[in-house]
Amino acid sequence: MTQHTPGPWTTAKDHADTREGIQIWDSVEGYIIADVVDDQHDNSAANAALIAAAPETAAERDRLRQVNEVMLEALRDLVGQGDNGNYCDRCDSSLAEGHAEGCPIRAGEAALAAAEGE
Repeated sequence: MTQHTPGPWTTAKDHADTREGIQIWDSVEGYIIADVVDDQHDNSAANAALIAAAPETAAERDRLRQVNEVMLEALRDLVGQGDNGNYCDRCDSSLAEGHAEGCPIRAGEAALAAAEGE
């Protein structure tokens, strides 16, 4: 993936543009990232704000990916615990029949399968 200009980015009305565009600026370096003009509708400000939030959005995405991996590893550990031979010590059930409704292992297995797209 190509690197983007680091943030923060800000928006400013482009007074030189007769189309009433919104410019997105690199707040640190002071240059224009993009011009947003919506000739058909009045969405320029909303679109520019969305684009200007890209650096913060990307940073939050990266943070959540790290948190998600930690949580998935903890969930994998949880699902692997609780079995005592053929008996679950969390739901007092025989594993031959499966974990009981409400067992945290069963819930963990379902959550893990959903998270891993199974």
